[in-house]
Amino acid sequence: MKLIVLLFAVLTTQSFSGPDFSKILGLANGGDAAAQIELGHLYANGIIASGGFAEAVFWYHKAAIQGSAAAQSELGKIYYNHKGFFGKNTRSYIWLSMAARQGNTNAQQFIKRLEATMTSKTIREAQALAAKCYESDYKDCDGGN
Repeated sequence: MKLIVLLFAVLTTQSFSGPDFSKILGLANGGDAAAQIELGHLYANGIIASGGFAEAVFWYHKAAIQGSAAAQSELGKIYYNHKGFFGKNTRSYIWLSMAARQGNTNAQQFIKRLEATMTSKTIREAQALAAKCYESDYKDCDGGN
């Protein structure tokens, strides 16, 4: 079983280290939101080992500020699920709110889980920051951090 998992990891990593990865990276660097989301997925799921969650956040953020609800939802979930992000609940709330506002049902459900971990004061503050993010057309979404 370990051999199968190791073989799968090697084959998957190799498939994204060559022309496929170069193509996706080129598209992402050119501003293609779908390619940016794909890179975010590859880093977040460990398919590309170097960079990890910081790199996933970088690529999801690029797509999120272009208005991608999918990227906004993924960014919110990363902030919620992973330690080491300053202001993670607030940032998570902001990005999940942006995705939920666009009808992303995954974000709508996830934000309920997040609210259960926050105080009413923190929720109000995060809602105000989310409104500021939306009104700025996603240019002011860092949550004061």
